[in-house]
Amino acid sequence: MAKVYIVNNTNHDYSKAEQYGVLVDVTRGRLPIFKTSTVRAMLEEGLVDFTKDDYLLLSGPAIVNVMAATILYNKFDTVKFLVFDAKQQDYVVRHLNK
Repeated sequence: MAKVYIVNNTNHDYSKAEQYGVLVDVTRGRLPIFKTSTVRAMLEEGLVDFTKDDYLLLSGPAIVNVMAATILYNKFDTVKFLVFDAKQQDYVVRHLNK
């Protein structure tokens, strides 16, 4: 079964993403966003088991999402993202291909 990696769990209700797979927190709560090497290490550790079948749920600070996407983009030809659409009140899948 696929997993949904939540870039930064900030205690929002992510339950609508469960239809795509088991929820996994990559990071949680406040992050030291100006200590990029620390954040990068946290992300690499949290994404170590990510596979091509999994999803990256964008959440938290923009720079952290960019860093997580870059880590995965360097490993895979395609990365699947879950982006929350406020109008639909649900997640939308987006693919980024090389």
